[in-house]
Amino acid sequence: MAIGPEWAHGRAMRVLTRSALLFENGLPDLPALLVEAHRNPGGIWRIKFSYETSEPLSMSAEQATTMAAALHEIGETELADEIAVRRKRAGHLLSKGRYLGAQILAMLDGDLWLDNARAANAVAQTLARAAPSRLVYPVEANEIFLKMSAEEAASLRSQGFDFYDWAPGEIRLVTSWDQQGDAVDRLAAAIAAL
Repeated sequence: MAIGPEWAHGRAMRVLTRSALLFENGLPDLPALLVEAHRNPGGIWRIKFSYETSEPLSMSAEQATTMAAALHEIGETELADEIAVRRKRAGHLLSKGRYLGAQILAMLDGDLWLDNARAANAVAQTLARAAPSRLVYPVEANEIFLKMSAEEAASLRSQGFDFYDWAPGEIRLVTSWDQQGDAVDRLAAAIAAL
């Protein structure tokens, strides 16, 4: 019996192709002119794919590694090897894991991660108290979803506040463990004044 796409589809198995794999990872099935490692504005290493007919696209090094492994599985070794080389140049190797491990150990030491989470969540609660009638969802972590018109959002932005437009008539605020109290108070007052 031949095992091919028909056999796999008949058993509800996924048949992976290069096009499908690239599509799942947000990439076109076009020749990449350049595959390179780069840092985003936040300092995070990413793998960038440049194409002749579109803007460059990038993904995390972890996502690229997973995609490269899948490319190897389906015999697309050329692109998989190119991704592996770029990942290596960016220093994303298990041998470099001690750097990541040191950061994780520091976060676990004395429950620093928990203190940071509590600080971010407290800031979210402060902002939620400033506009309880605007809450789209209960605030359970460091994200706040608020009902807000485009004009109100523009007003906040004109005051120097930055946030995400979420859905029509909604915004999303994400708080951090290191936000300054006076900045949070200014934003809370600006939201309450709308």
